[in-house]
This record gives sequence, C-alpha cells and structure tokens, in this order.
Amino acid sequence: MLKIIHKHVLSSTQDYAWELLSSYKKDMLVIADTQTAGRGSCRERLWVSAKGNFHGSFVINISKLGYDHSNIASLNFNVMQAIQQTLIGITKCCNINLKLPNDLYYKNKKMAGVLIEISYPLAIIGIGINLISAPIETSTSIKDSFGIKISNTDRNFINALYNKIVFRKNS
Repeated sequence: MLKIIHKHVLSSTQDYAWELLSSYKKDMLVIADTQTAGRGSCRERLWVSAKGNFHGSFVINISKLGYDHSNIASLNFNVMQAIQQTLIGITKCCNINLKLPNDLYYKNKKMAGVLIEISYPLAIIGIGINLISAPIETSTSIKDSFGIKISNTDRNFINALYNKIVFRKNS
C-alpha cells in the first residue's frame, strides 16, 4: 500500500522526499499542488510547476523490484515506459513518445519529465506531468491535447502510475 503525503506548496517534492528518507517504512509518494523550486535533471533550467499539474516524488525500495547495481541503469527507462503506458491508458493515444534521457512528448511538445535519485536500496522517483496546463510554450498538457481533466490527487491516476512502476518487468 502506498502512503501519500500531500502538501499544497513545497519548494520541491524531491527535496522533501530526501528529508523523509531516514523514516522510510513503506513506499510513499510526496505530492504538491505547487512547487516553488522544483527541479529537473538539468539544474540550469527553470522547472515551472503550475498549480494542478502532477508534481510528485515516489520513494520506493527498488531492491524489492529486482534492481541491483548490475541493472539499476534500466530503472530510468522503465519508469519512463511506465509513465508512457499510464498516459496512453488515460488518453487512448499511442503517440506519446519517449525522449531520452528523461522526457515524454506529444506532438513535439513536452508533456512529462522524470528525475531519479538513488540512495540504494531506495530511489526517489520524481515525476512531473502536465495534467491541466502547459507551463511553457514548448509543452502541452493532457487537458489541452486531449480534453481530459485529471486531478493531481486522483487516486486512480496515482495508483495506475505507481502500479506501472512497481510491477514493471525489470531487465
């Protein structure tokens, strides 16, 4: 069972998840309606965290998922595919594409991004998904592209995403 910690405003879900790492007992998700200092893998770029979009960091024991030092490099790709499958399931559109190393695009516009940080055996899997708005010109959202409104705290959405990540076959 996934523990969900929901905050209205955080500087960064990823940073808050790091603060909680020492008290890890089971998988958890830190989610914020808004981030004031969200970050992506390219620290020089501003990560715009528009209210209502999904800004979440899963804390997961990846050793229980079969990851070790020999295959941990596949975690990022597997998480990206899990997000892609979740979004395809919601939108019924197969044209949501991976742009390695950590973004998902629809019609050449960014829809989601991933930032994974490891303190083995735990991983903090930061995910940003434009659910209701496209924060910059080169991005799009599920609402804008498909007319589908999803709440960032929708339990079915969160469970689908989590299940795709943890039950994904790891190679």
